[in-house]
Amino acid sequence: MDAEATVRTYYACLDDARYDDLRTVLAPGFTQRRPDRTFDGRETFLSFMRDSRPHSDTVHDLDGVFVEPATDDHRHRARPDGDCEAPTGDDGTPTAGDEAETVLARGTVVRESGDVLVRFVDCFDVLADRIVALDTYTR
Repeated sequence: MDAEATVRTYYACLDDARYDDLRTVLAPGFTQRRPDRTFDGRETFLSFMRDSRPHSDTVHDLDGVFVEPATDDHRHRARPDGDCEAPTGDDGTPTAGDEAETVLARGTVVRESGDVLVRFVDCFDVLADRIVALDTYTR
């Protein structure tokens, strides 16, 4: 699965409340940073989405998903705390070629009633078909 497909799978799983499937696209050390809070760890994020999300009757209506070109100037190293099972050297650091791809998604969160709840831009770090980190910006 490529980075764009991984991100689209993330939204489909979230919108359909398929949390076991969502677990497979998130690295164990996944972190989401958003304006109101930070979720450190995949299980913390999944627990919130499954049990505490204030609006579970929503879907993510995407305007577009944009993959940053995969060049040395536009890629960055995977975070060691992402623990996404990518190959590492003897010292545990990512080996050459283990750069996370950046994927941007823009859209709206819409309730079943059709009301727009929030507009967002999500910035994903995707490594080895797993989401390592997500920064969410809203208005």
